[in-house]
Amino acid sequence: MSDRSELMEERSRQLFGQTHRLAVMIAIAQSPDGRVNPTDLSFELRIAQSAFQAPLRDLVAAGLVTRVVEHGRNFYVREKSKVWDWILELKEELAAEEARRQTVRSLRSS
Repeated sequence: MSDRSELMEERSRQLFGQTHRLAVMIAIAQSPDGRVNPTDLSFELRIAQSAFQAPLRDLVAAGLVTRVVEHGRNFYVREKSKVWDWILELKEELAAEEARRQTVRSLRSS
């Protein structure tokens, strides 16, 4: 479940009161080196950078990521926290729920 889904956006609104925060957190949690660039993130998630400026700002304020500038580019670096383990667990739960919903839809249309 690397792409955003309606279920992910719904869960993000329920948990965080913001549509894209969960997708941003999942992208950060999955990043192999723990770093994300807003431009790359915008391309990957297919959402405008302005849509996740507040989530990134809040993650910095919470101490979950640190903003660094390298070669004129902004990066957000994941800090060590059990939050990231929880986010990956939540991603797996969402993927299972999405699969279950798809199965139900398929059975109903048969």
